[in-house]
Amino acid sequence: MKSIRVLSLSLALAFSSIMGSCSSESGNKPKTAEHLDELDSLVQILRRAEKDISQGFLLKNASPRSKESVTDALYELKIASYRLVNDLRDEGGLIQLFLAFQAYDKIALLKDDETFLGDLKQAALLTLDAVSAYQGKSLDGIERPLYEKLFQSSLEPFKVVTTVGNSLSGWIQSSTRDVQYAKVGDISKGTGGAMETWLLSPRFDLSATRNPALVIEQAINVSRNASPSEKFADVVSVLVSTDLVTSDPNAMTWKALKIKTLPKGTDFNFLSTEKIDLKEYEGKRINVALKFSAKANSLVVWEVSKFVVWGTGKLSAEELSLTAPTGSITPTPTPTPTPTPTVCPAPVSLEGTVLDFGFGE
Repeated sequence: MKSIRVLSLSLALAFSSIMGSCSSESGNKPKTAEHLDELDSLVQILRRAEKDISQGFLLKNASPRSKESVTDALYELKIASYRLVNDLRDEGGLIQLFLAFQAYDKIALLKDDETFLGDLKQAALLTLDAVSAYQGKSLDGIERPLYEKLFQSSLEPFKVVTTVGNSLSGWIQSSTRDVQYAKVGDISKGTGGAMETWLLSPRFDLSATRNPALVIEQAINVSRNASPSEKFADVVSVLVSTDLVTSDPNAMTWKALKIKTLPKGTDFNFLSTEKIDLKEYEGKRINVALKFSAKANSLVVWEVSKFVVWGTGKLSAEELSLTAPTGSITPTPTPTPTPTPTVCPAPVSLEGTVLDFGFGE
């Protein structure tokens, strides 16, 4: 914690406003001076985490060093949050919150602990954005997660469109004991007939985003009983389109993303990709698709637990409005998830490191 506090002091000296002064022209502050919903939500999550630790639900299997790192980071997040609850204009509180988030984001948590702390990171990011906007500060120059989807109780706001095969056999939300994810395929029963099913992201507006990149955490498994000619690279693909997807995705133009870091395809261990470069789409609006295209009786399973868009600046996401195309192709309704024995939120673990600790003007 000492290093965080020292860095907080030095960074405070460099912290500056977006504009030279805060005038009456800045009339679009998100809330009143006493209240921000995002901050209230973060405080509640931190209180719950504190209670879970005290009751032994959190960090019970963590190493002493990891436990100390987590508790230190949560303590700093808590203190920063309380400072901002007391005074939303507290610039030092915003700096402390930012630094505490950076420290927490770098901690490698066990899967069970990630599950308990599932919504903490997203709440901290939303709070950072809201408080910095209120204070007239800018986080735009900091590389950070601009959008994150954890496939917890549903796939929404992602949309499923199955263009070949039974629409109910496409992408679904599923889970094991310690992780929840989007899933397609069956390792034991196979797909039956041929299948083509798409998991479509919201439409991302990158007009104010710089250096965008995508990270997904995925597991891919090909059954030992699969045909020797069946390769997962022929079945799964991550695609990008600048077309507005409103119906059959096959009617749009897509470009496959090149991914270097891939699972072995022989187990259900999740692996995060590298930051997949989306720089060519700066200033554009895009959709990302996770496409599963298999021949009859395919024994490939694809699971995706996290979908994160990194970058600097800002990003907005608009949920797709799909219409049923001519013929039998219909958007697949999100199935009701199967109950899971764990009663905690889904895991969160963002990949990559923050490259710039400065606040842009």
